[in-house]
Amino acid sequence: ESRMIRLASFKHGIKSYLMAFQRCKSNKAASKRDVVIYQNKKEGEFAFSELRDPYSSVKPAKDSNKEEASSNDNDAPRQERHQLQKASTRMRVGLATISMVAGFSFCVIGFFYCYRSVKSLALSRGGIDVKIVTYAPFGSHRQLTVPLSNMSALAARNVNDSPIPIRIKNRNFYFLVDQRGDFFEPRLYDRTVGIKRVL
Repeated sequence: ESRMIRLASFKHGIKSYLMAFQRCKSNKAASKRDVVIYQNKKEGEFAFSELRDPYSSVKPAKDSNKEEASSNDNDAPRQERHQLQKASTRMRVGLATISMVAGFSFCVIGFFYCYRSVKSLALSRGGIDVKIVTYAPFGSHRQLTVPLSNMSALAARNVNDSPIPIRIKNRNFYFLVDQRGDFFEPRLYDRTVGIKRVL
């Protein structure tokens, strides 16, 4: 009976050792693969077809004073008519300049918003680096790899519905993670990317 007990314990020890070895092997294999922890599928929202000039819908109003001025051309002096023409020309040039500046500003804001909107986050190299895929204008994407230690989340997940700003060392502006996306590994995100670090 003692031999049977020893044999059973020996078999149990070998079995537990093999199971631990398989777990270690599977963990090593999984650490070599990229783990996608977040993905946001919002294709088409960053097309520039929706970025329009805010003054494009403004139609030039009919100049009612022009008809009155034409009826009173014989009575108004030439100097007064010349001043009115100068004022209207300056107003048109000013409105055109404001419209061009506003349109250019919208384009610049759209470019920066695309480049800073995160499409997906994936852990690579055993959790040392993070692969960040962002949107780009005209339906394209941009990918960059940064060390996890150089990332800092300025807000926690599920605190509010606003995007999560993520700061990356030696880079201007924040990267935005939309909480309407899919968190495939929420706990892993909270322990890695979602930590607030001192950079």
